[in-house]
Amino acid sequence: MFSFIRFFITPIILLGAVLTTVQAQVIFKGTVIDNFTKQPLVGASISLIGTSLGTVSDEEGQYYLELKALEQGDYQLEYYFLGYEPEILSFSYDGSKTSHVFVIALKQSHYTLTEIKVSALSGGYINPDVRESAPFSFSTLSKANLELRNLGQDVPFLLKFTPAAVVNSDAGTGIGYTGIRIRGSDGTRTNVTINGVPLNDAESQGTFWVDLPDFATSVQNLQIQRGVGLSTNGAGAFGAGVHLQTLEKNSDAYFQSGNTIGSFNTIKNNIAFNTGLVNEHFTFNGRLSRIQSDGYIDRATADLQSHYLHAGWWGEKANIQALFFHGHEETYQAWFGLPVQYKDDTNLQTYNPAGLKADGTFHPNQVDNYRQTHYQLHFRNQLGLNWNSHIGLHYTRGLGYFEEYKDRVMESAIFSPEASFAFYGLENITVGGDTITETNLIRRRWLDNHFFGGVWNVDYSDNRLDISIGGAASLYIGNHNGEIIWAEYASNSEQGYRYYDADADKTDINVYTRVQYDVGGNWDLFGDLQLRKVVYNWQNLAATMTNVKEYFFFNPKFGVSFRWRPDLRSYLSVAMANREPGRFDFLDAVSGSFPKPEKLLNVEGGFEVVKEGGSLLVNAYYMYYRDQLALTGAINQDALPVRVNIPKSYRYGVEISGAKRLHNKWQLEGSLAVSQNKIQSFTEFIDNWDTGEQDVVEHRHTDLAFSPPLVAHAGLSYSFFKSKKWDVDGRILSKYVGRQFLDNTSRKIASLDPYFYSDFQLTCKVKIKPLESMTINLLIRNLFNQRYSPNGWIYRYNSTYDGRDFDPYAQLENGNTYSLVGLYPQAGRNILL
Repeated sequence: MFSFIRFFITPIILLGAVLTTVQAQVIFKGTVIDNFTKQPLVGASISLIGTSLGTVSDEEGQYYLELKALEQGDYQLEYYFLGYEPEILSFSYDGSKTSHVFVIALKQSHYTLTEIKVSALSGGYINPDVRESAPFSFSTLSKANLELRNLGQDVPFLLKFTPAAVVNSDAGTGIGYTGIRIRGSDGTRTNVTINGVPLNDAESQGTFWVDLPDFATSVQNLQIQRGVGLSTNGAGAFGAGVHLQTLEKNSDAYFQSGNTIGSFNTIKNNIAFNTGLVNEHFTFNGRLSRIQSDGYIDRATADLQSHYLHAGWWGEKANIQALFFHGHEETYQAWFGLPVQYKDDTNLQTYNPAGLKADGTFHPNQVDNYRQTHYQLHFRNQLGLNWNSHIGLHYTRGLGYFEEYKDRVMESAIFSPEASFAFYGLENITVGGDTITETNLIRRRWLDNHFFGGVWNVDYSDNRLDISIGGAASLYIGNHNGEIIWAEYASNSEQGYRYYDADADKTDINVYTRVQYDVGGNWDLFGDLQLRKVVYNWQNLAATMTNVKEYFFFNPKFGVSFRWRPDLRSYLSVAMANREPGRFDFLDAVSGSFPKPEKLLNVEGGFEVVKEGGSLLVNAYYMYYRDQLALTGAINQDALPVRVNIPKSYRYGVEISGAKRLHNKWQLEGSLAVSQNKIQSFTEFIDNWDTGEQDVVEHRHTDLAFSPPLVAHAGLSYSFFKSKKWDVDGRILSKYVGRQFLDNTSRKIASLDPYFYSDFQLTCKVKIKPLESMTINLLIRNLFNQRYSPNGWIYRYNSTYDGRDFDPYAQLENGNTYSLVGLYPQAGRNILL
């Protein structure tokens, strides 16, 4: 409780009270309109560049912005509306009180391929308006929001202060393998797209952000849709969707470089360029990046490289854009986690057993090495005053492996067969009259895949009606193989011997129709109907059997919005979603049976207030699952754990988020997510090491794993100094995450303790010739040096044998019940500069 109270008061205690002198003021007011139709633009953002000051236009397109306590000098106002080219208004301020009236006409850009049209306050908080946003819960981060924190960490760590989000990192630093859970839903239940193209792996349905290092530098805006959200491409959203956009027309030429140094020998370097508009029709931009880090966990090194190239042709009513981006990661494995017995030992917090040999040394190349290359081609055309169309083609190539040293002594000690000849289909050998059944070896497990397809949509929009008809088709072709690259005893194998080699392919086709209609009287109706067909073919690892599963899903969504007054609206929506099992659900299924697809009913409702200087969004939700797949301890005929369908489970809660400008120098932000996440009943299976069977325990009304009942954040920003050449801002952001259970049994011994941490950031922007500007950004992460683990794993067993002296992962629960537990501690106080 103390840490939770401290979470709320820390920002104020840290920054203190700073007195400011009220000076003269300048007022800007007027209307923002569409340059072609002359219709008002509702929810356009108006912001003072380089500050957090701004406002939004009301339902008549009118705005009012009062700027107080400005230093004398030159300033710029930016008028921005998604799907339009931004307008920059420059002005000089001499210290006297002035008032200005401007009618700003924005030109449509016809190049933004956005699932939801959104306007955002300068602080990154949403202002969905009744005509142009759907009745769902979502957050939008602009390029400026992302750049503020983008010092080398993966995308999930740039989103950790968004509502209901919990992030984790294997290496403990946010660089390398990272993950994000939203409303307790992990990456396999989070739909991710880039320009509408699916990023989730087609088979596992997970997203591996490590394959696209520094990609946030190329992102123009990012939107998180909580719950089911809108119909989209790829795996179904069963908790959230994260949608990134990079297609942006920038007519200004630039060259920039971002360089970071930090704790754990972290180094990030990138260069980016844009040619501006060439011959009135062409733009070219690109980026080269490299990130290196030793990681907080022992040997959890990361060597990440990426590049991005984008070429565009822009006509009066059409544009063509071609993209090529590539990522290559090589990370030392930190997957096993910290043994639970080392949890409170400050000298062993960074222990990593990956690659450990019997002689106490470590295999130097126990790495994950993967390359992913993406190609996209987008064509967008304005068919008429009210019609637009878009066609996108894409191809993704993935190739890589992870390498493992298997020590026969270490494997035998944990009763693992993975150093035996039999496990690899090899023959035992005789040496000096002795029969040898095991060997030290090095293996690589490869993933070699191709993913290609197309996306399309046709949109109609007038003063009262928005219609979008679209769809996508994709084909995934993958090969999984494992090879032995070295063995102490080769047996009857040859160099590069493959001990498994299995192919798979997956076809995914969907079509949707989305309608939003203004029925008058401030009412807005929304409907979204999607049909999706999935066909999955896969071989078992021995490639002796091929299986085919075919699914046909109907995913309807309906909603209504009502605007009570210009600054207040409410909404309600009901959505259904269906989702197929993943690759290992099929591979590991009990012989003769396959898991059923999951089903979700999602109800969202809330209200939003947007006033000058502040916003508040309150959203309530209910998510009811049928046949949700979860680990229960059940095993298959090969003694491998399998996920099984749980008949009924649910989540419900309330999310509150908002921002408030307390003064012209202060801004407060925060979010609070309170939820219940329950399984009505399920059967747990516990391995009994004495009998070789499984013991059965029935559970009712238990908590879903990794679903904290309370997630909150608070932040306070302060503008220290602003002048013609200098701009210095500071802010502190704090996060609290409640208790998370490692499994679905709601036992405290099988849980992660609640935790709290704070980040402090100081940003100094200076105009210095010959550069346009230089920004110095200091980020102190985990300011109070908190020790916490946001992620972990557990395995339970019954036995009369007490293995705690031998195995540091083992802990006694009660009686003869033990569990093996691994934790993923995060770094203490550290910096990025």
